[in-house]
Amino acid sequence: MPVRVSSGLKLICFFIVFLLGMFMVAASDAKATPPSPTYGTAVVDGSISEWNLTTDLFGSMYRAFNNTKPLEAQYYLRYNCTTEVLYVLVQTEDGVDALEEPTNAWATVDGGHGKVYTGADEGNTSVPEFEWVGPFGTNATLSETTATGYEAAFSLAPGSHTVVIHVEVFDDGGAQTAGSAGSGDSLEISCTGGSTGSISIIKDTVPNDAQDFSFSTTGGLSPSSFSLDDDSDGTLSNTETFSSLANGSYSVTEASATGFTLDDITCSGNTSSTFTFSPSALSSFQAGDTSVSITLASAEDLTCTFRNIPTSTPTTGSISIIKDTVPNDAQDFSYSTTGGLSPSSFSLDDDSDGTLSNTETFSSLADGSYSVTEASAAGFTLDDITCSGNTSSTFTFSPSGLSSFQAGDTSVSITLASAEDLTCTFRNIPTSTPSGSLDFGDAPDGLGGPSYPTLLASNGARHTLGSGLLMGTTVDSESDGQPNLAATGDGSDEDGVYLPALFVEGGTPTFTVGVVNPTASMATLTCWMDMNGDGTFDSSERGTATVPAGTNETVTITLASSIPAGAAATLGGITYLRCRLSTDGVLAPDGLASDGEVEDYKASVSATDKDSDDDGIPDSVEGPQDRDHDGIPDYLDRDPQGYIYCENNGKIMPGGSISVSGPAPATIVLDGSTGIYSFMVSVDGMYVLTVTPPPGTTIDNTFLNSSIFDPTGMPDPVVLGPGENGGTGFLTPGYPTTFYINFDLMTGDPLIIDNNIPLICPAAAVGGDPPVWGNVIVFPTPEAAHGQDLNNDGDLDDTVLRYEYATTGEIVNTGISVSGRHRDTDIYGENIVFVQRPNTLLDKILSMFNPSGQIGVYNITTGKTRMLGISGSKPAIYGNIISISGSQLSYYDLSRSKLIKTDIPAENQVIWGKMIAYETVPESSDQPQIYLYNVESAATITTGAAGSQPAIQGNVVTFQTREQDVGHDLNGDGDALDTVIRYYDIATGKTFNTQMAGQDPAVYGNHIVFSQDHTILYYDIEKHETLTTGDLGTEPDIYGSTITYYVWEEWRHRDLNLDGDERDPIIGTHSISDSDRVLVQTHATQLVSQRVALGQLRVQKNSFIFAIKAQGANIESTRLEVYGMNGQLLFDSGFTAGNESTWRWLRADGARVANGVYLYRIIVRGEDGQRISSPVKMVLVLR
Repeated sequence: MPVRVSSGLKLICFFIVFLLGMFMVAASDAKATPPSPTYGTAVVDGSISEWNLTTDLFGSMYRAFNNTKPLEAQYYLRYNCTTEVLYVLVQTEDGVDALEEPTNAWATVDGGHGKVYTGADEGNTSVPEFEWVGPFGTNATLSETTATGYEAAFSLAPGSHTVVIHVEVFDDGGAQTAGSAGSGDSLEISCTGGSTGSISIIKDTVPNDAQDFSFSTTGGLSPSSFSLDDDSDGTLSNTETFSSLANGSYSVTEASATGFTLDDITCSGNTSSTFTFSPSALSSFQAGDTSVSITLASAEDLTCTFRNIPTSTPTTGSISIIKDTVPNDAQDFSYSTTGGLSPSSFSLDDDSDGTLSNTETFSSLADGSYSVTEASAAGFTLDDITCSGNTSSTFTFSPSGLSSFQAGDTSVSITLASAEDLTCTFRNIPTSTPSGSLDFGDAPDGLGGPSYPTLLASNGARHTLGSGLLMGTTVDSESDGQPNLAATGDGSDEDGVYLPALFVEGGTPTFTVGVVNPTASMATLTCWMDMNGDGTFDSSERGTATVPAGTNETVTITLASSIPAGAAATLGGITYLRCRLSTDGVLAPDGLASDGEVEDYKASVSATDKDSDDDGIPDSVEGPQDRDHDGIPDYLDRDPQGYIYCENNGKIMPGGSISVSGPAPATIVLDGSTGIYSFMVSVDGMYVLTVTPPPGTTIDNTFLNSSIFDPTGMPDPVVLGPGENGGTGFLTPGYPTTFYINFDLMTGDPLIIDNNIPLICPAAAVGGDPPVWGNVIVFPTPEAAHGQDLNNDGDLDDTVLRYEYATTGEIVNTGISVSGRHRDTDIYGENIVFVQRPNTLLDKILSMFNPSGQIGVYNITTGKTRMLGISGSKPAIYGNIISISGSQLSYYDLSRSKLIKTDIPAENQVIWGKMIAYETVPESSDQPQIYLYNVESAATITTGAAGSQPAIQGNVVTFQTREQDVGHDLNGDGDALDTVIRYYDIATGKTFNTQMAGQDPAVYGNHIVFSQDHTILYYDIEKHETLTTGDLGTEPDIYGSTITYYVWEEWRHRDLNLDGDERDPIIGTHSISDSDRVLVQTHATQLVSQRVALGQLRVQKNSFIFAIKAQGANIESTRLEVYGMNGQLLFDSGFTAGNESTWRWLRADGARVANGVYLYRIIVRGEDGQRISSPVKMVLVLR
C-alpha cells in the first residue's frame, strides 16, 4: 500500500538518494549538443513552442540519478549570452508523469547544495523563473497533480560548469526521483569574441496546406537550402532554426510555388539587428518581395515568418441524394442524372442489408445546372421530393415545372450556386399492400380454458399491413393467428403496451400504450381485458382512445368498468388483454381491419394487492420504477419504514430494536433487530418512535427533525431517505438524511418509508492491501494512521500485521512489524505469510532499490510466528507452498522447510494448487509476458499473453496488459494508452479480454475483481459482463462472494476511523449479490464478443431496431436491455422470437427518455437453449 511521508521527509530522502547516486559509477551519456548548450533564448510560460527538441536536447534523467536504471525524462538547455541566463526544459518519457511537487523540481550547479531554482519560483517575472508544462492531469494512486515537465531559467556566468537537473515522477506504479546521472553533466558556456544569436524561419500558409516551399540562403547559413510546409503530417517541419550565429549579414529567399502568392514576410526579435526586403530594398515587406536580408547584431534571436495564400480559391459544392422508403423496404430504386454528374446512373434502397446504400453524394461540383430523375418501381409511388441546404441555389421539379414537389413529379433540376452543399430526399410509399400481409394476435384459441378469436378459423383479429400505423416500434406479418398460453406467439410484435405488475379486484384497469400514426387520418385505439374469464372481450370490458394523424407518443387507456370481486379466483389469477389500432374506428375484438396492428397480452389479477417484497407497500403502488437506481424495480425492492445504519459508511446495522407509543398499541412488523423496522397503527393519533441502538453505537441526532410529521395528502409512498443498494447491506449513497420520531398518523395515510436512523458506529479498521481467505481479512496497519503503538516499541513508525473476522468484526493485533507494500501479505487457511524489513531511515531508503525482506508465517490458530530465514518480496501461499518474488522463480515448502530455487527469471509470482503464475520479459520481446510453472513436474507453460501483475485461482489466470505493449486498443476507446484486464484459461489455453481498463486484478470462481479510477469493479466470466460495487477503493482481493479492498478517507470525504482527519487508509468489503445490476460501460468502438455481435442498428422514427448476428448458434429469440449511464435498468424487452429487438426510447413505465447517451446489451437464446450476451455498448438518443 502507499506509504505517506511529509514533504520534509521526502526532501531528506531525495537528498540522500542523490548522495547515493553520486557514488554510483556510470558511463558517460551521448548527448545531442553537449558540452555546449544551444545559444538562444526562451520564454518561461509553460509553452514549449519555441524549443527545438532535437537541437536543444542536452541530457538524460534517470531513476535515482543512475543511468543503469530506467530513463524517466530528458532535459534541454538554451543560453542567452546577452543576459547570461540559462534556460531549462524538462520533458518526461512516454508513460511517465511529472509530479507537481515544487520542492522536488530543482537544479544545482558545480556540486553545490544550493538550488538555483525550484518549483516554488513558479509565477516569478524575473530569474529565477519556473512554470509547469502540460498537458496536466491527476495521479489516481497518489492523488497529486501531474504535468509532462517544466520550464525554468536562472542566471549563470559563462565558463565551465557541472549541472544536476531534478524532477519527481510517477512510473511503475509509484513516485520515483529522476535526475542527470552521477555528479552532474558538464556544461561549457562560451561567449568570447562576441555573443551568438539565431535566425528562425517559419512557414505560415493561410489556410494550412500541404504545399512544400523551397528556400535558399547566403552568409554561410547551414543548410544553404531547405524546404518547409504548413500541414500536420510531420514529413516536413514548418520551422528552420539557424543557431550559434555570429553577428553579420545573412539572407533567406523563398522560391515561387505554383498556386500560391507570398503575401507577407514579418520579422521580429530585433533591437539592434536590421531587415531589408527584396527586390523592393525597403525595410518593410512590399508586394512582390521574395527575400529578406538580415544584419544580425547583439547576438539577437530573430524570427521571420513567410506567409503564403492561395493564388485563387476553388469554389465547389455537393449534391446528396437520399432514398427514404416508408416503411423501410428492400426495393431497389434506379436514378439517372444530367449535367455531368458521375456516376450518371445509380441505384439506392432503404433496408439494412448493406448491399446498396440509401445515399449517393456528388462532391466537388462547380456551380451550374444538374438534374436527378427516379425511375418508376413496381408497387411503389414517389410520394415526395424534399430538397434543402440552399440559399442561392434553386430547385425545379418535373414534369410539373414548379419550385415545390407535386404529385406525379419524378425529377428535380438543380441550379447549384455559391458552392452550396445540397440534399434531396426521394420518399416512396407502397402503392398497395401485398396480398396476405397481415398481422394476427396470439391470445389462446382452442388451447383449453378461455378461447379467444385469434385464429383465422375463428375470424381472428387481423390487420392489413403497410400503412405504418402501429403500437410500439415493431409489427410483423403472419399467415394465421399464433395462439399460446403466454400470448407471446408472434414474438417481437408485442412491444407497445405497458402493463402494471398486476391488476387488483375493485380497481379500474389503466395502462399506457405507445402509438405511431403516420397516416393522414385519425386512428382509434381499442383495448379489452377479459375480467370474467368467459373467453370473450365484452364491450363492458373495453376502453378507447383517439390517435390523431401524425401522433408518435404514449396514450393512456382506462377500461370502462372495474374488476369485479372474486375475479382473481374465477380467473385463477391470470387473464388476457387485447389492443387494436386502426383508422377504421372502434373495432370489434375480431375480424379484419384495413390497417394498423393487434397486440395480445397475458395479465395478472389479484384479489388483494400483492406485496412481492414484503415491505408493506402494495405492488400496484410501488410499480416497476426504480426510485433508488439500484437496478431493482420498486415492487421487488424492499423498502420498509426505515433502516438503522452507520452514518460513516451507510452499513445497515443489526442488533437494535424499536418501540412505538401512542393512543393504542402499534403492531410491530419488523422490530429493528436486523437493522430494518416497520410498524402499523389501527387508531388515529400521535405516535412516538423510540429506537434502542445496537450495542457499541449511539444515535446521531444531528439530522433529527423533532417536529411532528403528518403524511396526510402526500404522495404514496412518502420517501424520506435512501433505500438499500440491492442486497448489499448498505444504503444507496445519499445518507445521512433528516429523520423523524413524532408522527400524526391516520388509517388510510400514505405509507412512510426510509425514515432512516443514523448511528455513530465504532471506528472503521485502518489498514491497506487486504488479502482475504474464508472469514479472515488480513491487513497491515500503519501505526501513524491508527494512532497507537501496536507493537509496543515506543514509537508510531511501524506497519503492524492485523486481521479481522468478517462475521463478528473482531480485530486481532499480532504485534508483528511487517512491510506495507502491495502484495507483501497473503493468507491461506490458518497461515498468514508476510514480509518483514528493518525500519531505520537508511533501510527505508535502500528498500527503494531492493524491496526484499525476511519472509515469515503467522499461524492464526496457535498465534505463533515462524521466520523462514529467507528473503524476498510479494509472497503468495497455497497449502504448504509459498511462492516468493525475486530475480528468479523460487518457492518454499513449509512441510519440508526447504527453499526450491530455479534459474527462471520471474517477477510477481502467485500460486494456486500446483501452478505458479508469474511475469517475465522473454529474450524475444521488450515487454513482460505471463507464464506458468508446475511445481510438481517443473514444466513451464507459455501463455503467449503480454501482461503483468498476475493472479490465479483454479484454471483462471488474470492479469493486466498495457495497450502500448501489444499495440492494440483492447478496450475500444479509440486509443492504445490504457491498461486493460485480461485472463487466461489454463484448461483451453486461450486468452480472453474483459475490455475493461483497470489494475490490480484478483480472481475467485467466476469473478475477477479489479480497480478502475479508484472504483472497485468485478467481471463475471460466465456472463461476460462487468458490474460495479459502487465502492471507492483500490488493491482488491476476493474469496467466494466477499471482495476486500482499502480506501483513502479523502476519497469518500469522511472520517471513517473517527480520529479527526480524513487522511487514513481504511479497510472495506463488498458482498457480491444477484441483486447487483449496475452494469459498467465499455466503449462502443468496434466491440465484438465471442459469439454475439450487433449486425446493424437502424433508426426509425423515435425508435432503434437492433439487428442481431451470432456465431455458432441459430438464434431462437433475442432480448434487449437498456440502462442509464448510472447503470439503472430502463428497458427490458424480454425474449422475443427472431433476431431483432426494438427500443422505442421509452422507460419500462412508458415514460419517454431524454436525449442523451444510454447503455445497452443484447442477449440471444439459441435453438440449443444456450444464452449468449454481448458486451455493454453505448447508443445516442437525439431527437
